[in-house]
Amino acid sequence: MSDTVCATVLDKGEIYDDRAFVVDDWYITAYEPIHEPDGQIIGALYVGLLEAPYARQQRAIVGNFLVIAVAATLVSLALLIFVTRLVLSPIGRIVQMCRRSSPAISPPESISAHRAKWDCSARLSTRWGKPSRNERNNSN
Repeated sequence: MSDTVCATVLDKGEIYDDRAFVVDDWYITAYEPIHEPDGQIIGALYVGLLEAPYARQQRAIVGNFLVIAVAATLVSLALLIFVTRLVLSPIGRIVQMCRRSSPAISPPESISAHRAKWDCSARLSTRWGKPSRNERNNSN
């Protein structure tokens, strides 16, 4: 009996249920103190199973779980990429259409000039002689 088991069962009078090294191998064990009628501890009752067969099974279960978790993660990632492309593809088409239909904007300082050139309200106002929205806002 190991020092840990002895201290728990014989000294403290508590049940010990954990793995323990018995003789030359690890066991899944349980020790319970044996009491005399007056309450004095006179020994311990031992039950144990060799841990090796269960440890192999545990490693197999953990390995299978990890394989399933990695596979599920990869499938989720592929699905996420697919759905993201599916959802964002109309936006990509709009951007391509805008690039084809309007001249490229190069430096940031030409953005306002470019915006004024293509502003629909400015073009309509020049056709019908009405002030554009920008002109109305600037006059206030």
